[in-house]
Amino acid sequence: MPGTDVDAAVEVALAQNLDLAVARARLDSARIEHSYARHGTLPTLSATATAGLGSGQEDTLGAALTGLGDDEALPFYSVSGNLSVPIGNRAARGEARRTSGALHASEIEVAELEHSVRAQVEQQVRLLSQARRRVELVDINQRLAEETLSAEEALEQAGRSIQKDVLEARTEVHRARVEAAKARADYRLAQTELLRLQGQLDVSLR
Repeated sequence: MPGTDVDAAVEVALAQNLDLAVARARLDSARIEHSYARHGTLPTLSATATAGLGSGQEDTLGAALTGLGDDEALPFYSVSGNLSVPIGNRAARGEARRTSGALHASEIEVAELEHSVRAQVEQQVRLLSQARRRVELVDINQRLAEETLSAEEALEQAGRSIQKDVLEARTEVHRARVEAAKARADYRLAQTELLRLQGQLDVSLR
């Protein structure tokens, strides 16, 4: 049961936590919505360009059309622009303020969730470390109980121990095995919770 590096565990969680991913997606959406809303309060400039060949300074439309095929036809172009400046656009300004507030709220949500996830992962790593040490301890106790039982059974066969001592040794072995199973279950639960925080828990049915 290898140890878990706290900083590495936190880094994985911040990158892959599912709740954080959802909150960040909402933040991205809020940024886009606010950007669109701000555009509604800004001046807009549109331009139109035309170009072609003209026949020069002809006095009549017929003469001008006839001259288009001449070698002396002259190129021409024109550019026009339209600048639109919103004045007193309350709807656009109100929408910009609304989306600005929503963006700020989303930024706070992500920051607070990142802080919460970091704290939860750090705590879970500590719990996992404690559970691992508990497993190691109960394993040692179980081995000692089994060795004691073996010794008591050998003494009983040699006529140097009474049945009561053997029964007590067997009870202690049973208790040690129960404690070992419980410690392993606690370790797995702590490990599963850490994986959940890190967005690595696979809950798909196979």
